[in-house]
Amino acid sequence: MELIFYECFIREKYLNEKERDTLKERLKISGVFPAMITPFTSEGAIDYQSMAKVIDFFIEKGVNGLYVLGTSGEWPLIDKDQRKDILEFVMNRVGKRVSVMAHVGALPVKDACELATHAEGVGVSAISSIPPYYFPFHEMDIEKYFDSIMSSVSEQMPVLIYNLPAFVRNVVSIETVKKLKKRYVNFGGIKESQGNLEMLQDYIKTIGDDGIVLVGSDDLISKALEFGCAGIISGNANVLPELFIELVSAYRKGEMDRVNRLQTLVNELAKATHFGRVPLLKAGLSLRGTSAGYAMSPFVQDINEDDHYQLALVIQKILSELKDLNK
Repeated sequence: MELIFYECFIREKYLNEKERDTLKERLKISGVFPAMITPFTSEGAIDYQSMAKVIDFFIEKGVNGLYVLGTSGEWPLIDKDQRKDILEFVMNRVGKRVSVMAHVGALPVKDACELATHAEGVGVSAISSIPPYYFPFHEMDIEKYFDSIMSSVSEQMPVLIYNLPAFVRNVVSIETVKKLKKRYVNFGGIKESQGNLEMLQDYIKTIGDDGIVLVGSDDLISKALEFGCAGIISGNANVLPELFIELVSAYRKGEMDRVNRLQTLVNELAKATHFGRVPLLKAGLSLRGTSAGYAMSPFVQDINEDDHYQLALVIQKILSELKDLNK
């Protein structure tokens, strides 16, 4: 029965030249993707005015793309129709300036498939999803979940797994990655946010040239790039995207002393935001002069005065060091 189940999902790996070129073009995802925050008003409505400013801020700083409606985007606190509205707004605002990857993870799985189909329809470069959450799902359950999502979009739309066991409870195993990679031509790779260096290396080795690995653990960025990660998806890049851009640039130039110094600054920023706590990310953007709106309830809006002060100091320090490094 297991063999029959697998065979019924296997797709012929035969795309015409145009389709294959489209898939390859969409998988040219690299560099820095802020895990974009979602601005809200104090009443909990979507703050599109602030969202436009946030998008423009990122693009002006030189990011390679945006990761929309992920953890930093507060997706679990936003209903399905709002997620569609937000993505449509982002796509219209971005235009063709940078790539956009949309997180579509949801339960029930039909909602994830609906969001995936919608995301492809509005023109994203790739989609991503966490595995099913809350319950301790078996590997077969996780495979079935991704089977559904990958089957809901065209073979030209890359689908990346978002591995975040600290929040999700379920880990996407190497065996699951191998099976999905073999089964689907639109398997795009993985956003790895487990924070486990050994697991990161295993994912990179397993995926090889059949997809990309993006690191989501800020403290591992320099090592991840060394091991072959294509880029970074970071919540803290909301606050100081230029810091992450500088780090990637320094690595590509082989300036390892500079890389190590920039990695230390990334770690300091992560500590100041309590490792990506959403209200602090939004406070950080506001300190940069870009209104980021409010966080959605039940997040407490009022930030501890000391936390706000320390974050301001760290931002000022990092901007000063970046200026010195570029003299």
